[in-house]
Amino acid sequence: MVQMLEPKPGEKIYDPTCGTGGMLISALDEVKRKGGEYRTLKLYGQERNHMTASIARMNLVLHGVDDFAIARGDTLERPAFTDKDRLATFDVVLAIHPIPSSNGTAKHGQVIRGDATFSAHHHRDAQTMLFSSTF
Repeated sequence: MVQMLEPKPGEKIYDPTCGTGGMLISALDEVKRKGGEYRTLKLYGQERNHMTASIARMNLVLHGVDDFAIARGDTLERPAFTDKDRLATFDVVLAIHPIPSSNGTAKHGQVIRGDATFSAHHHRDAQTMLFSSTF
C-alpha cells in the first residue's frame, strides 16, 4: 500500500491506527528506496493501546527517525492531532483497519464478519480509497 501512495521527502504522513509503527516505517523505507531524503519526513500516528504506542515510539527511534509524534488514545473518540478546532491535515494518510476482537465485534458494537474474504475485500476498498485521496 505504501508504494501506491508514493510518499515523498518532506511530507507529513499519518497513520490513525499505527500499532507498532510498521506502516510509518514502510513509508520511511519507501522514500529511502527511491533515494529521497527520508530525514525530512514528518511521521504521525495514534494508537489506542498504551504499550503498543510505546513500542511504535521505540521502533521509530531505532530506525533513526527524529521528527515524529505518536499519540495514545482512540482516534475516533479523541483524535490527538488537531489544528485549532479542526482535524489536522496530512499529505498522506495510511491505515489498516483494526482487527476485531475474538467475539467478532469491533469497538462501538460494530459486528465484523471473521472470514478472510470479507477482511481482504474490506482492506482492498480501504487501499483504493486512500490511494485516490491523500489528505
